[in-house]
Amino acid sequence: MKSRNVMQKQKKMEGDIKQTAELGQLCTDEWCRSTENIIDELHKAVYSISEPRWASPAESHRIATLRDRVKDMYVHFKIAKIAAS
Repeated sequence: MKSRNVMQKQKKMEGDIKQTAELGQLCTDEWCRSTENIIDELHKAVYSISEPRWASPAESHRIATLRDRVKDMYVHFKIAKIAAS
């Protein structure tokens, strides 16, 4: 259940970051701070999901995918932030 909520939040943030980068909007200080804080919270949530030893390969893959997406989201955020500078 927790991983589904995290996935939904990730998708929303990824869309917001992508839209900002594509539209060339200015990365205002307020937007940048709040986006970075949200990414930090997502990072904490994703890495707090413990992967039990008996987890199925599909569950392990889902957790790994979530972690990779948070990393990718941060990279895209940084690119959008630099482009707006």
